[in-house]
Amino acid sequence: MTHGPDFTPEAALATPEAGFYLLVNLFKYHAACYFTHAPVECARRLRGEHRLTPEMIASITLKLDASCDRVCNIPIPVDGLQSKFSLRQMVAMALAGVDTASLGAYSVENACDPQLVGLRQRVRFEWQENWPQTLSEIELDLTDGRRLSARHDAGVPAPDVAAQGERLAAKFDALVEPRLGASRTRELRAMISGLDSVAEIGSLARLAAG
Repeated sequence: MTHGPDFTPEAALATPEAGFYLLVNLFKYHAACYFTHAPVECARRLRGEHRLTPEMIASITLKLDASCDRVCNIPIPVDGLQSKFSLRQMVAMALAGVDTASLGAYSVENACDPQLVGLRQRVRFEWQENWPQTLSEIELDLTDGRRLSARHDAGVPAPDVAAQGERLAAKFDALVEPRLGASRTRELRAMISGLDSVAEIGSLARLAAG
């Protein structure tokens, strides 16, 4: 109304053509660059569905948009920060069952771990043009001759809201427990979940204080 002569309140209050973005939030389940999330999700799914261990994997092929090469493709990370921007390291950690939601996973020790180094050395890329940056495909060749594949777009909101909540709770616990302990973390998470019924916000602040 302050920037034009034709303010129409009906249009301002109407539902946008694409819906309200508030209803399609995306969340970071992993404490790393968002462009690594789709490959990690693919790797996690295949590991869980087929009970994979690092020794079973002969080679790993990743398909992503070519722009990801400039953003998060540090080939030989040497510490936790570089690991967050290394597609190879992130996929290796996911295939090895490392909790990528935990800040503790991003360490010099994991960056130099022989098993993880061996896995990331088996990764090769097939860069794609004009793909969504959040889309990835992974193909695993196993030592027994099987070939497994998965596809995931981290730019699409999870359809299962309950499962999404469980993953966010797990990430919350992984990040907060090292500071507040398991019991206090659970209490804080419960209070946040019931925030509408919290009578006095100071109780939340006191519980969250380290």
